[in-house]
Amino acid sequence: DDRSSKNTPTDHMVSFYQSFEAIKHNKYDGMIITGAPLGQMAFEDVIFWPKLQEILDWTETNVTSTMFLCWAVQAAMFHFYGVDKQLLSKKLTGVYPHEVIRPQSPIARGFDDHFEAPHSRYLFAHETGKHLFVTGHSEYEPDSLKNEYLRDRAAGLNPSIPEHYFVNDDPNQSVKVTWKSHGSLLFANWLNYYVYQLSPFDLSQIGAQRLVPPADLV
Repeated sequence: DDRSSKNTPTDHMVSFYQSFEAIKHNKYDGMIITGAPLGQMAFEDVIFWPKLQEILDWTETNVTSTMFLCWAVQAAMFHFYGVDKQLLSKKLTGVYPHEVIRPQSPIARGFDDHFEAPHSRYLFAHETGKHLFVTGHSEYEPDSLKNEYLRDRAAGLNPSIPEHYFVNDDPNQSVKVTWKSHGSLLFANWLNYYVYQLSPFDLSQIGAQRLVPPADLV
């Protein structure tokens, strides 16, 4: 849209970003839609909700596989499946244990039975591989949660200390990085099995027929 970015210089936006109108006639093998700090707002109250709905519908015919991160998971689940979000009494923040319940799924290939990831508790996908939902931030750098915590504290929000993140849960000590290898595997597996292997050689054929996953993807 025409709104200016609050945190990114205009010349950077002009150099590296394009409007949806400029690219909506293209086809793409993969797309990532990330989050925004809008968890407390109703979807209908988000100023760009109509445009996001348009983009979500567009991915159905123009993108082989879309990965949704964080708030974008909530938005996509609500838009596509009518599943609304449930607010917690306080912000969930930290690095949490996860368990692989479908080890045969390519998205978990190479994962340990138990692994850790920042922020959230679940990762799930549509059976065709067209939608992948990652409710946390496996891509986070070591200091990302720390910077969010310090930002919220400076704003007077009295944030909770991220769980299982600082040594001895003390924000004055160093960060325990326990998620980077699985985070890298997650994105590598998505790009290989859900984007590269499922995309037609002729990208113009994306969306022309129902996506049929390999046998080990279902």
